[in-house]
Amino acid sequence: MRQVDTLVGLQWGSEGKGKIAGVLAGFYDAAVRTGAPNAGHTVEYDDVKYVMRSIPCGFGNPATKLFVGPGGLINLEVLAKELAQFPDGGKSILDRLYFDRNAGVISHSDIEEEEAVSMNLKNGSTAEGVGVAQAKKVLRRGDFQRIGSTFNEPLFDGRVTDVAMLLRSILNNGGAVLLEGTQGFGLCVNHGDYPFTTSRDVTSAALLSDAGLPPSSSRFTFGVMRTYPIRVAGNSGPMGDGAELNWPEISARCGAPEGAIVEKTTVTKRIRRVSDIDWGFMKRSVAINGPDGIFINFIDYLDWSMHDATDWDRITPKGRAFIERVEDTLEVPVLGVSTGAGARAMVWTPTWYNKFEGTMAEGRLALA
Repeated sequence: MRQVDTLVGLQWGSEGKGKIAGVLAGFYDAAVRTGAPNAGHTVEYDDVKYVMRSIPCGFGNPATKLFVGPGGLINLEVLAKELAQFPDGGKSILDRLYFDRNAGVISHSDIEEEEAVSMNLKNGSTAEGVGVAQAKKVLRRGDFQRIGSTFNEPLFDGRVTDVAMLLRSILNNGGAVLLEGTQGFGLCVNHGDYPFTTSRDVTSAALLSDAGLPPSSSRFTFGVMRTYPIRVAGNSGPMGDGAELNWPEISARCGAPEGAIVEKTTVTKRIRRVSDIDWGFMKRSVAINGPDGIFINFIDYLDWSMHDATDWDRITPKGRAFIERVEDTLEVPVLGVSTGAGARAMVWTPTWYNKFEGTMAEGRLALA
């Protein structure tokens, strides 16, 4: 059945995919993460902020099963820290979290190897060992560890499975599945600003492959973008033709209080580079990812009076003009805009209510 939706970043990562995955979680029976811990997603539930680098952000819906797909890579220490964020030590998460037998494990030696060659200085890498682990997998090296092989870790007991076949069962029973993308289109190893890229393809089509699902199962692709794209600090690569800015300039443009807008990356804690949008880059991203609808994050960076808005009437002329420009330039409807970090700081557009919400709700057969 066509009830698999993909959530993909349209810029250089940190578009706010975790926030969108969180607000959409109620529509899905299963949420799948296929990336690696070099991508951190932040999501807020009940005013508590969680940073997820391994666990899907759809965990906020207690009825949603959580999966790490065959294309995933896990750092055990990072996973343990994620689980420790929860009051029950993550038991409520582990009860519905499953790992594909072919997903891999990042070792300390993988991290040390990247640090030894200063990967972070060469191309803006997070130096989390992801590239080395991925290379080991491709080279079929004996020291690459798969979760389903002889790897001895109590955390995985009873939780290692064939994720593709479990997802197929969910779909056959009328359930809906969300594939949570990591990184962003500009970081694709095949389509991005090589060598300033991640070690995998992160397009919408790649997400299906990394989860073990066929194209025929795809329903919607949701793209996520920012009003001002970012890259990590340092020698992290080009940002298209958009003029590079700084955070005080963004604050001055939107009227935010001094110091209210300064962003650091979730994983490395470096201050992010920021720029205006390169619309030519965005057209290419849309052409290759094929989104059916777009979510815009940080709309309040255009006009701070929209900060934490929850009603369409509070979207100012500046915000509406930006939405119109996105739709006219990219020829894709905007479905919602995020106005702040919290889960409630979200405004849905008329297009969402008129054309998408009903179809999404009908797809929740297994949850009904």
